[in-house]
Amino acid sequence: MRILLVEDDRELGETIAKYLSREGYEVVHLFDTLSAREILEREQFDLLLLDVKLPKESGFSFMEREEISIPTIYITSLNSIDDIERGFRSGAIEYIKKPFSLKELHLRIQAALKFHRGGEIQKKIVIDGNHTFLPDQGALIRDGQKIYLSPKREELLKLLLKERGRVVPNGELLEVAGSMSALRTYIKELRRLLPPGSIETVKEVGYRFVPRD
Repeated sequence: MRILLVEDDRELGETIAKYLSREGYEVVHLFDTLSAREILEREQFDLLLLDVKLPKESGFSFMEREEISIPTIYITSLNSIDDIERGFRSGAIEYIKKPFSLKELHLRIQAALKFHRGGEIQKKIVIDGNHTFLPDQGALIRDGQKIYLSPKREELLKLLLKERGRVVPNGELLEVAGSMSALRTYIKELRRLLPPGSIETVKEVGYRFVPRD
């Protein structure tokens, strides 16, 4: 299991690398995004551990500019809700705030890898010629414009697209929406963003995402 660690704090980076190596991982430690970009073009990794406050280019900017196909965990001292939101919106699957224990880091890495192995995250789902869903960014491209979805709408759309052509029961959707009134509101808002007729109501049963020809 190969991990790419991008951390400009030499002492912290070496501590993390040594600990994870003892846990059985192969760790490559780099100090900036330029080096990370170059090695990712040549070599394969299973996970990216990425600091945010890096020299020349931040971890956020790196993730927003590049198409990173491996699961990514931010390790950073930035802890505002805006920073956390930007981290997840840029494609990370986990956000760990410094300071953290090495044991916590290991547990979160295990959980992230387990989740990722459960099903490869698609980079994009084409709905039709004018609509594309980006699951890793929680965004919908409509007529060339990127629209970020709220977490609830994003999760509901993921569920419907995962079962495209099949009815998703209300009970399963309610685990995300919380109530029938909220579910109806979220579905109504998604319908405004999607091609006409994309989400079909199956009365008293659930909703179905209708495949496009």
